[in-house]
Amino acid sequence: MTFPHPFPPGLSRRETRFDLEGRSLIVTAAADLEDLLLTDRDVEKPPYWAVLWPSGVALAAHLKSQRDLVRKVTLELGCGAGLAGIVARLKGARVLQTDLFPEAAALARWNARRNGVGGIRYLAMDWRHWSLRGRFDLVLAADVLYERALHAPLQAILEANLAPRGEALLADPGRPLALEFAARLEAAGWISTMELLPGVPPCFLYRFRRA
Repeated sequence: MTFPHPFPPGLSRRETRFDLEGRSLIVTAAADLEDLLLTDRDVEKPPYWAVLWPSGVALAAHLKSQRDLVRKVTLELGCGAGLAGIVARLKGARVLQTDLFPEAAALARWNARRNGVGGIRYLAMDWRHWSLRGRFDLVLAADVLYERALHAPLQAILEANLAPRGEALLADPGRPLALEFAARLEAAGWISTMELLPGVPPCFLYRFRRA
């Protein structure tokens, strides 16, 4: 069965293969960032959500090695092309993928469907006007700490939606603002750790838990 492709017209696509326990996932995303900036779209708001960022791939690779995701209620923030949430779902998690842009949620859904992955829920919502209720065992995000103005809304989401014994996993390519966000949460009483993830380019995994 085929589904209409939600990719922005005129934007070059790239298919990325991701191997998961003998299964090959094929994820469609933008060819590269330069291509995004060279389109005739408003350069102030290029569709960055269409890029499969290295930290997203690194986060998905980390989830691939996890054995404790079965039935974990999982929230993905800034899902973009959807790879991390798709891997979490295939590992048995109950996944809700969210993004500011409805187009991103549509792309994530399309990538899940083309790989035969069902059972994921989708939601388009702005972090600055967040009304999602409920607690999640796991919160996932990749490359979302690039803007200081979004740190307070992200902290508020973690405080509102992460279960008392839950964990947030945020992958980042090594931006100083990621360290700043970790320090912010630590000052608020959270437990924070950081580790280097395998692969090139280097990406880092931040773990956040309530104290």
